[in-house]
Amino acid sequence: MAIGGPQELKPLHSALERVIGRACDHTRCVTDAGKGIDDHQVHCERVSYLATELRAAQALAAYAAADGNRDPMAGEVAAVFAARAAARFRSEASARPEAFGFTDSFLAETLDAPEVKRLMRAGLADERLEAIGRHVLATRGENESWLEHETDRLARESVRIAGTRAGKLHNS
Repeated sequence: MAIGGPQELKPLHSALERVIGRACDHTRCVTDAGKGIDDHQVHCERVSYLATELRAAQALAAYAAADGNRDPMAGEVAAVFAARAAARFRSEASARPEAFGFTDSFLAETLDAPEVKRLMRAGLADERLEAIGRHVLATRGENESWLEHETDRLARESVRIAGTRAGKLHNS
């Protein structure tokens, strides 16, 4: 179960970055830089969702590294989220490597690399999930994270985007 802290997730994040980078490059090629996206919607959605999960995993790790003292479980949650994202992508890529532009050797050096597999297994260990559950019970679900403020930021950003789009529609 040992993952010492968010900084130790770097090999997992790095492997995911390589894999998603190659998947995006391959998808750009297959869709002719997006011109044929309609013919590949399912796959494009899959790749974009996995890329979004990587960014979320990186954001959680950064948050845990910056604020681990205020939210003692942030590092644990970051490890679980990154491991789940990697395991999902490993499953997707293993089932259809050619759809992502992968070879078996590329998967062996990224998602199937020993250190990456160790981090996935450690992140998904029952003991880690149980510790998070015990913490939630002990704190009666009190959340020490910044997500409430993040929600406010996202709401403001959504309003700004909607206003910009509405202005463009009004002016056209």
